[in-house]
Amino acid sequence: MRGKKTHGKKKSGNPVLAPGLAVDEKLFCGFFVMSFFLWGGVYEAASAIFSLICAGFLCVRMRASGSVKVPVGSGFYCLLGILLLSVTSVFCGVDWGLALLGFVKFLPVPLFVITVYQMDQRVRECCVQLLPAICTVMTVLCGVFYVTPWRGYFFVAGRMGGFFSYPNVFALTALLSILILLGKKEWGRKEILMGLICGAGLLLSGSRSVFVLFLGCLIFLFAFQKQHRKQAACLAAAMAAMGLLGMLLGNVWGFGRVATMVSQNSTFWGRLLYWQDALRMVREHPFGLGYKGYYFAQGRYATGNYVTMFVHNELLQSILDFGIAAGILLVIMVVISFCSKIIGTRQKLLLAVVVLHSLFDFDMQFIAMAFFTSLLMDFGAAKSFSVKFPVKAAACAVLALSLYFSLALGLALGDRHAVALKLYPVLTFSQIEQINASTDPGEKMRLAEDILRRNSCCSAIYRLKTGWAASEGDFGEMEENAQKAMEYEPYNAENYEVYIRGLSLALQKAVLAKDEALTRRYMDQVIDMEQQIKERERESSPLALKIRDKPKVELEDSYLRYIEQMKQIKAQSMERK
Repeated sequence: MRGKKTHGKKKSGNPVLAPGLAVDEKLFCGFFVMSFFLWGGVYEAASAIFSLICAGFLCVRMRASGSVKVPVGSGFYCLLGILLLSVTSVFCGVDWGLALLGFVKFLPVPLFVITVYQMDQRVRECCVQLLPAICTVMTVLCGVFYVTPWRGYFFVAGRMGGFFSYPNVFALTALLSILILLGKKEWGRKEILMGLICGAGLLLSGSRSVFVLFLGCLIFLFAFQKQHRKQAACLAAAMAAMGLLGMLLGNVWGFGRVATMVSQNSTFWGRLLYWQDALRMVREHPFGLGYKGYYFAQGRYATGNYVTMFVHNELLQSILDFGIAAGILLVIMVVISFCSKIIGTRQKLLLAVVVLHSLFDFDMQFIAMAFFTSLLMDFGAAKSFSVKFPVKAAACAVLALSLYFSLALGLALGDRHAVALKLYPVLTFSQIEQINASTDPGEKMRLAEDILRRNSCCSAIYRLKTGWAASEGDFGEMEENAQKAMEYEPYNAENYEVYIRGLSLALQKAVLAKDEALTRRYMDQVIDMEQQIKERERESSPLALKIRDKPKVELEDSYLRYIEQMKQIKAQSMERK
């Protein structure tokens, strides 16, 4: 969108105070700022709240004007198509209860886009220009919180993660803020201070991938943006000095982590391992696994020792969640914006940075970052529709749905799982928390069976059922569940240990019953566990050997001694024969 021309008037330094913006437009800019500080919108509860707020803004505008403006460009249709596929993934996903939350998670994005189209064209630029202020305040607040008991919320493994609690997305925010500041025609004291603080935030995050992008952007600016060479050079020099000081002080707050890009690259190899295994999943599930389905199903395809919620590649994640069609729509949507004549060079640079980083991380899972990215994209011209019954019904449905999920997911986020399950009974993670908290074996099994009715890939539930079946003497059921637990989480030693405990109990009962055939069978199964583990380790990918968590299944010493004991007993038995 292009802003209106200002005839001889100097633009305000603060976008929020841009002259002529209505009260609700200023409030909307405030909402945009708030989205970054509400965990960046990474939780589904935050997404539901964002949808509720956007729907509220839309209702106010529709009531005032009697119409609603909707973008009708191909890019927006692609966005709606992805949202529609999040609904259809419910029918082919791993867990339909969680798959439905994919729709809840990403519903705020098209609502945000539509809301922006109702407002003055300057609102879009206003929100973009607010990012450096957001990052500056976030960096300063994190520095303050470092000396408080809440440090763990803002620092991860010694790295500054901002209000996202994730250093890489915080670093991306810092880099985008720096690029926005470098795009300003004039630099005053405020811009210099903000640039230095954002630069410090980038270094404090310890994000090596973003640092590489930063170097690439500097090269681009020096080559093609001559008017900004001086500012870019000064900022780069200041950041180099801060980085050197941090390394001399001993990698304080993760400053020196960027120097380990070559010597310590476990993260990079880990990304490649995730993608390699994920591509096998895509071949078998072209219509997607549903939202969070990848988390539960990944163990069956894993060729390394890892468990990750996201695949660290937004294109691949969209395909895993919503199918190959969603990935195609995502690519088309991005290409349309890069080819658009409406989007300027500066916006395309920002968009390119986001897209490149998203190919190595899960930036769009933070809805605030998705909001920002949508401001850089071309969704076409707006078409006005009269507010009639269908529009009113849709608005009411969105409000009701958003309120419902805000309550249910908000309660779950606040550890009120029992109440959350009364509102949304198929919230799998809350049910798992209830199982862990319960002392009633019957209640545990009721919840476990309920989960398995819609999610057949949950290793923790199979592990629970393995122990339960063993205690009940149902050793056939025990074996079946143990094999499934090991299938969906093959590098988790606890799965093997639970099975060995069950086999030990089965062996004792077989010995007491003087059943030689069963005794030999269970003894052989215990002994075979060692070979089964070695086989799993041999099947690991070469990439798995390059990451920090090696592809090893390490049993506790007591279990290893028990296996050796069974081998000795079997050997002695063979000698007597």
